Formats: sequence, C-alpha cells, structure tokens
Amino acid sequence: MSVKVLHFSTHNEDCGIGKYQEMFLEAMEDNIDVENKFFDVSPNRIRVMNPADKREVFKQLADELDDYDVLHVQHEFSFYPSDEFLLACQVAKRVGKKLIVTVHTAPSVAYTKARRTGIAPRSILHYLRALKKQAFYEKYFVTPMKLADLVLVHNKVTRDGLIDLGVSVEKIAAIVIPVPGVDTTTESTEIAEKLRRKAGDIIYATTGFLHQFKGIDDAIKALNFLPSNYKLAIVGGMHQDHDHRIYNNLTDLIKKYELADRVYITGYVQDDARLNALIRECDVCVYPYEKVYYSNVSSAALNNAFANIRPVVAYPTASFRELNADHEYMKLTQAFSYYELSRELQKIDIKNATKNAVAFKEKYNYPAVSLQLVQTYVDLVK
Repeated sequence: MSVKVLHFSTHNEDCGIGKYQEMFLEAMEDNIDVENKFFDVSPNRIRVMNPADKREVFKQLADELDDYDVLHVQHEFSFYPSDEFLLACQVAKRVGKKLIVTVHTAPSVAYTKARRTGIAPRSILHYLRALKKQAFYEKYFVTPMKLADLVLVHNKVTRDGLIDLGVSVEKIAAIVIPVPGVDTTTESTEIAEKLRRKAGDIIYATTGFLHQFKGIDDAIKALNFLPSNYKLAIVGGMHQDHDHRIYNNLTDLIKKYELADRVYITGYVQDDARLNALIRECDVCVYPYEKVYYSNVSSAALNNAFANIRPVVAYPTASFRELNADHEYMKLTQAFSYYELSRELQKIDIKNATKNAVAFKEKYNYPAVSLQLVQTYVDLVK
C-alpha cells in the first residue's frame, strides 16, 4: 500500500522552491510506493490573508490531511511572516499525521539570539528589540520545527544551526538539491549574436535572478584581468521581491570599465527551454557567491549549469565545498576574489571539467534523488 503525502508548498507560480517540489512530484509520479498531492492553497496566498480566511484555510488543510499519512512542508522564511508555519505544523500533529519539513535557508539568516552590547539607552533599546525578534522566531520557527518527525536539509550549516536551536540530531537528514532534466531541442544564437562571438571566444555565464549576494559584480570585474576573447553572459533578470537598485549598479560597473561590448544581460527569462538554451550557448558557468549568505543556503541556480552539462567555477562557500567533498564536481577558487575567478577561468580544462558536470548530473538527478525521498516517506510511516 502506497504512502500518501500531502505537500504544503508554493506551486504553479514563479517560485524556485515551488518548481523544486513540482519536479520531485513529477519524478515520483509513477512510483507505486507513494502518492503525492499539493495542498491547493499556496503559502504565498495564505501569508496575505485576513485572520478569518486564514482560519478557514487551515481547517481545510486539516480536513484534507485526514486522508493522508504525511504532511510535507517546504520552509522558507519569506513564506511565513507570522504564524502560518506554526499553524501548518500544528495541524499535522493535531490530526495525528507524520510531519516532514524541508528547510531551504539556515536559521542564522533570520534568527539570532539577543545579546547586550552596553548600558547606554540606545544599546538597551537595541537589546529589547532583539529580544522581541528572538521571541518571535522561537515561537514561530523553533517551536514548529521541533514538532517535525523529520527535517530535511541541503547543507551542514543548516543542520548545525537547527541542532543549536534544539532540534534533535536524530530527526535531521540531508538531501541534495537535484539536477532537473532539460529539453535540449530548443536552440539559441541570442548570446552569440549579442556578444559578436568569434572563433576562440570563451563565454562564461552567471545564471538566475540578479541578487546582491550572487557576485555578479565580481563576474564583471573579472573581465578586467581576462584577455579580450573572454566575454560574460548574465543569464537572468530581476525578481520582483529583490532590490532593483542592483541592476543599475551592475550596468554602471559595465560602463565604468568600458565593457559594454563584452557583457550581455538577457533580462528575466520565463521560459525554461529558452533559459537552458541560453546557458548551452556558453562555455562555463560561474557562481562567485558571497561567503556568508551562500554558506547558509544552497543554490538551485547551480544546477542550471549541471543540467546543461556546463563546467562550473565557483567561490569556495561552505555549501559548495560540501558538494565537492567526495569529488571535484566544480572548480573552486582559492579565495573569494574576482582576480582568482579570472585565474581559474584561464586555467580550467573545459573538456575534463565537463566530465565532472556529467558525473554530478548522473548522481544527483531528480529520478535518483526522488528514490531517496520515497524511501524516506516509507521509513517514516512503517
């Protein structure tokens, strides 16, 4: 008899986590050991509801969950600005169902314990505000997390952060963000045309939404230390929730260094087939991510490269070093430095690095990782 799992997650919307979980359900669709369904109402809709509508939704969740064995919740701090995460977890426990939570961002990104820094009025006021914030996260993040029968994490930093908050180590398991399958029939010449590609040119790419912590500025600056046949494609545009000032800052940087003929920004790419075709126009993908932020989160954008079998050069964040622990799937720079990024781009053996990308895709594709998830469901309810 199959395990029935109800998923509390974003879905069918412009959300990376939603797409991540949609692809899991698609990969498990023909597996006889599990039956999956999304709860109809997305956390993104619930978070803006008035109290009466919110109560009705969680009553609906309880009624529907009665026919399932497991509630699987995707946690990202932005999904749950108040009590929504706590309410979802409490529903699972109230109706006697197993609860799994996948945590996409380490606690340290949003949760810090209050500390006194002095006795001056301003210091005391800061401390009182920090205490209030701490109390909020303990009630609406730590408490529901401890209700979970199993917590899935994507990196060791998240695991250690949860343990520090009192989540039992026995309840935490690791799962790698899988590499999606891609349609390779779509072709593109857009980047080649915009960058006037010639024989001998090397085009490296950043992928995903423009964001202050993704090091796109470093990818641009690296061109100053690369021969003129190296060019940069920034494959992505602005997310509506991100600070849009970064776009002008990046273009100001391109203008400052007179690199307009060596950089092309695609803008937001909605269609996945076109996105992947654009990436396949490039020779290498780079991920010069900021050290602190991207040691606390794992990057789904990294898999844009592996899905299209493109070599990766990246900064040595904790999560990237963890992925590289058993094999050099990507080339990590010696330091968080755009000079080092330029050095590795000139040194990389593209043919050999492509083999490493293939190895990652073969080990961590959705069909392979979904089998691990199915076994997790089965083990939890047996």
